[in-house]
Amino acid sequence: MIRTMRFLRHKHKISYVELGAAAQVSTQRLSQIELNPFPSTAHHEELVRRAFLQVMEARKAALRDLEQDLHRYQDCLLEECREE
Repeated sequence: MIRTMRFLRHKHKISYVELGAAAQVSTQRLSQIELNPFPSTAHHEELVRRAFLQVMEARKAALRDLEQDLHRYQDCLLEECREE
């Protein structure tokens, strides 16, 4: 049996590093929370929920940035580009 947290991390390719940074806890602590066989505390539930929300918001922002860049450069994707 796996926890939903692990299922979502794997399904959406969210690493412990990314989720730990969002939760502001170490990857080791996050792993302990995820793999703990005992019922979770309300604190851990909230910590993980907020971390997933933060990851989601960060990814939304990154996708918006990509969308803007692609719109800007769509006609010259295979031309030389100076790194900005």
